[in-house]
Amino acid sequence: MGISQTQCLGGRKMRDVVTWDEVSAVFAYKQDCFAVDRIWIAIADQEDRIRLQVNEDDAGYQGLIDELPKRLPGCLLQEEWFARVAMPAFETNLTELFRRTH
Repeated sequence: MGISQTQCLGGRKMRDVVTWDEVSAVFAYKQDCFAVDRIWIAIADQEDRIRLQVNEDDAGYQGLIDELPKRLPGCLLQEEWFARVAMPAFETNLTELFRRTH
């Protein structure tokens, strides 16, 4: 299967699914939310369009973080990228976690 995300917009549910084979890149970055920061994971498809974005407050975030290196060979483990994204505070710190090279 792959990664799926459901959003509720205007009273209707919208579901997007990206299969593991469709993932071309994965990025982590941080959003400045005034008093705190929020870490996001962005999943790009074969056309380099960001299809899914999941933040650390979303249900399933940690499960996704754990699954990425298992499903995408070469994807950085959380312990390899987290400090780069988290520090320094209030900076975006965009970090590529995975890029398909075929």
